[in-house]
Amino acid sequence: MLIEAEPRTIYYYRIMVEGIEGDKAASDICTFETGKMEEKWEADWIYIAREDDFHPIIFKSFFISKKVKHARLYATGVGLFEAYVNREKLEKNS
Repeated sequence: MLIEAEPRTIYYYRIMVEGIEGDKAASDICTFETGKMEEKWEADWIYIAREDDFHPIIFKSFFISKKVKHARLYATGVGLFEAYVNREKLEKNS
């Protein structure tokens, strides 16, 4: 079954296989999430000049008055960044 993927959508899937002798196996239910697709990226890009030889530490403090159900962080840096919430380092899929 093929579907047309939508932007910013969580999809659930399970992989099921059957061997030639009738044996069967199924994965746990898994997810993946699409990000922006055709939308234009709008952001305040942070960068250093090409001739700079230091690695800046950049932070942003903010407060949220309501309980947070879930959140997304979109970041890039060729793997050269760390993110923290309440001074606790975020791990992938945490």
